[in-house]
Amino acid sequence: MSRRISYGDYVKSRLSHLAVALFITAVFFLVLYSRNIELSSILYAMVVSFALLFMSSLYSYSRYRAKYLNLMRFLEGEAGAEVEFSDYLCNLLLEGLKEQKNLSDNLISEDRKRLEEVNKFYTLWAHQIKTPIAALNLLLEDRDERELKIEVLKIEDYVNMLLAYYRHNSPMTDYSFSEVRVEDVVKSSVRKYADLFIKNKIKIKTDLKEMVVISDGKWLEFIISQLLSNSLQYTKSGEITILSGDGYILIKDTGIGIEKSDLPRIFEPGFTGYNGRIYTKSTGIGLSLVKSVADNLKVGIEVDSRVGEGTEVKLLLDKDTLQ
Repeated sequence: MSRRISYGDYVKSRLSHLAVALFITAVFFLVLYSRNIELSSILYAMVVSFALLFMSSLYSYSRYRAKYLNLMRFLEGEAGAEVEFSDYLCNLLLEGLKEQKNLSDNLISEDRKRLEEVNKFYTLWAHQIKTPIAALNLLLEDRDERELKIEVLKIEDYVNMLLAYYRHNSPMTDYSFSEVRVEDVVKSSVRKYADLFIKNKIKIKTDLKEMVVISDGKWLEFIISQLLSNSLQYTKSGEITILSGDGYILIKDTGIGIEKSDLPRIFEPGFTGYNGRIYTKSTGIGLSLVKSVADNLKVGIEVDSRVGEGTEVKLLLDKDTLQ
């Protein structure tokens, strides 16, 4: 946007004022001339008046130009640019412009942040998917069927995570609420990881009470599957227990546990913590997505963990959704 404004531009914007001044000057000239005042005296007074008018216009032009430049800086988003007019309607219009600009800046900031998060997720996901693909290429040579299934399961998990992330951040998020039997959702998640339980020699115990909730079965299963996947990832021996009761689902493992200092941040996007850095390659995306989906389903999450003893994750179902 141009920041140049000449004195001629200023005069053009004040043509109506100039016309009034010329009209008043003509009236005074006629009145004074009709009173038989010497023409030289009248012309002298007019020259002085026009000189004063010209100097006044130069001063007004300097103020006008300063306001114009400030307005251009404000519209271009320069920090610290302040604009103020003496005219009430101009100030009213300026307030409207400021509100629109703030709204626009907020939207741009949110879009930029969302784009950065999406790009970060896709970068991490693309890096993570390479590991099971490389493992599959090696296993195809040995033809280990169970190992192949596990690596395919990992790829499936990463693909599901990508789809879940995309759908969750989409304006048309596909939540569909209906009656859901918690026992069916849990068993479906457990069956999905059966080969991994066998391979890692991890026992699975379940004690599931009959419970029906109003929720989205697909997204609820996504939450449980991600938590089970995490438990299997960090449990080297022992067992994983899944309990359900009046308004809760509890997933407990005998894994390596979580550092106390990491617990408050485990749901932050991209946070991997001590375990993610030392024991396995982690993107820090799964739990963040779990928390976000859980919030939309009105499912609370409580985590308790002790290093070397294991981790408990409790899903608290909203009482209003219980049947």
